[in-house]
Amino acid sequence: MVRGLRALGVLASVMLMGQSGMALAGSVEVHGSSECIDPRAAESALASVVDELRPHAEARLTVRAAVSLAGDQVHASLKLTNEVGQLLLERRYELTRADCVELTELYVLVVREFLRELPAEDWREIIAPEVEPSPPSRLGVEGALQLGAEHAPSGAVGLWGELGPGAHRFMALLWVESTTWRELGVGEYRVATSLVGAGWRYLEDSWSAEMLLMGGLARLSGRSFDENFGVWVPWVELVCSGGVSVGSVRLGGRLSVQPLTHEVAVDGESEKDAIPVVKLGMSIQVPL
Repeated sequence: MVRGLRALGVLASVMLMGQSGMALAGSVEVHGSSECIDPRAAESALASVVDELRPHAEARLTVRAAVSLAGDQVHASLKLTNEVGQLLLERRYELTRADCVELTELYVLVVREFLRELPAEDWREIIAPEVEPSPPSRLGVEGALQLGAEHAPSGAVGLWGELGPGAHRFMALLWVESTTWRELGVGEYRVATSLVGAGWRYLEDSWSAEMLLMGGLARLSGRSFDENFGVWVPWVELVCSGGVSVGSVRLGGRLSVQPLTHEVAVDGESEKDAIPVVKLGMSIQVPL
């Protein structure tokens, strides 16, 4: 034992009257050297503050204070916890013996000012608002309108699924898309794609984003030509999309990049048209 360091523990349980009989406001414990503080007087003063400021008869709070001496130095601490043991307040003070006369007053002042600002519900437990976690797997539908540079707009619809317990999830997508008719020479053509893809999705409560590699076939069809045509070509897209959640619906944007370039030409016609490599658009996702 270090010379000059003494400890005296006193435990006091304070029973206070509530609206419906006797109700326990909590407990107040002051441990310390009687040379610096009167433990019983400090307990009584702190218990009075807790009882005065508690919002209702069932509210409970535990106050623990400790004082130790080391020569002329005084080490003081103060802790407040609620009925489930959650720490609400913790303070430590490095004082001198000259401050001992005002130590009880310091404890009372700190506790009083803290409890005046403490919401009633926090006397029981401080917890973050409960947010219903996203299910580990979901299915949904998606619709999109997209536009390539100087090209016909397209509309698309898809069925998506995701799997994973956390924010990082595996995602798969079935996708059907078709452009509107675009003039080429004396006729018109359009592109319709049927794709399947997979990739990664990052999901938060208020937003989400994904990157997918899509692959499949595209059907290039023509009309109003001397000889109308239809041809199947391989199709690959890299898709990046994301958006914000409005309720259960996600509204956002979509960027698709096609690494395979395609050019549309008609026999006997000099005009040609290149299918755009990059498309931008808006999308909406709705879980089922």
